[in-house]
Amino acid sequence: MERARMLVKNSDGAAQQQVSAELREQGLPSMTRQTWTLVTGLPGLARLNRRRLRLERELRAARH
Repeated sequence: MERARMLVKNSDGAAQQQVSAELREQGLPSMTRQTWTLVTGLPGLARLNRRRLRLERELRAARH
């Protein structure tokens, strides 16, 4: 996934069709798949971050 993101990032405004073709040639996830992965992963990351913040807050409270 990281290689696919770098390819898209370094495309410097190339046409979407060109970028899609290059991703396909290299066997990398399409831009649609990358976006879907990002969107479906964000809620999980947000939930983990909230849990981490809560645990840190509880640890600080326990120390005082």
